[in-house]
Amino acid sequence: MELGDNTFAALATRGLVEIVRLGTALGAKEKTFYGLSGLRRFNSNLWKFT
Repeated sequence: MELGDNTFAALATRGLVEIVRLGTALGAKEKTFYGLSGLRRFNSNLWKFT
């Protein structure tokens, strides 16, 4: 998909929010996803698809 930078950032942000919701519903702590390793893993996986 050819998206602009703002669209890509909006989708990435929304994706992270949904991942945090799912993880906390399954019993994980919210801080886990916003830590450096959580964001780094999410970011590296996200850039594979661009």
